Amino acid sequence: MIDIYDIQRYTNYTIDTTITAEDLMKQVIIQAQTYLDAPAIQQIWKAFEFAKQAHAGVFRLSGEPYITHPVHATIFLMNIRPDLSTIQACLMHDVIEDTDVTYDDIAREF
Repeated sequence: MIDIYDIQRYTNYTIDTTITAEDLMKQVIIQAQTYLDAPAIQQIWKAFEFAKQAHAGVFRLSGEPYITHPVHATIFLMNIRPDLSTIQACLMHDVIEDTDVTYDDIAREF
């Protein structure tokens, strides 16, 4: 079994609870702006806000707010220049599994 510290060693991922999810999202947006238009950027922010609200008050064992996990996953994903739907799916990938939000809730919003 791999734990967060194994991941840190293999990916140079460091836990820094002073960096906000919004700060991390700026990295996603900077990359997305190189190939997506302004309406798509707004939809990325919408997915982030949706996931952030769904995970509100939940923290990882590291002490980080849970939302930082899907944002970190999205930062890694951006290296392959994914389309809008893929970016949104990555940001929301744990919402149905870990919150009270349903597939239908997401379908209505997106």
